[in-house]
Amino acid sequence: MNTPRLILTIVTASSLVASSLLAGNILPQGDFTDGAPGELPKGWSGHQQPHLNRINGAHKIEEENGEKFLRLEKVNEESVLKVDAVQELPVGTKEVTLTITDRVVDIIPGSENPNRNVLRVGVNFLDAQDQVVKEGTPQIARSRTAAEWKTDSVSYEVPEGVAKVSVSLMLLQCAGIWEIQTVELTTN
Repeated sequence: MNTPRLILTIVTASSLVASSLLAGNILPQGDFTDGAPGELPKGWSGHQQPHLNRINGAHKIEEENGEKFLRLEKVNEESVLKVDAVQELPVGTKEVTLTITDRVVDIIPGSENPNRNVLRVGVNFLDAQDQVVKEGTPQIARSRTAAEWKTDSVSYEVPEGVAKVSVSLMLLQCAGIWEIQTVELTTN
């Protein structure tokens, strides 16, 4: 005769956090709503190479019709402007999907390589010591003419030994404005 069994499930705080991360965007401030216009979003860092005096204001939150977004703006076509966010991955993550909604305003490519994709969203997989285990390919690249909001996604397999992921938004050897409404990184 089969006797009914009572199964007790113990839910820990860490498993609740892990399951909530699996349900949505794991990037800090991927929708740029929690920050003041004119500031770099919390959880993101900005870089410009070579370092120029005009770095202030080159990457900041903007607001239009009540909607916030991140604006990357460059006046020097020979430099590289980059913002990135690093996030720990839940243990056992096998795949991540990166989704970006953005638009491009007045991008002028540098004279050195005018046909190059000058706007890129890159992903790097890092170990616990922040060393690159693997660069994520393909990257999402943008043309210079997308004036309307556009959404694209790409999925990446997570290699063994990965503890974190770095998402980078880059303006390469061009001048102009790139506006990002959302950057989402979801785990599968």
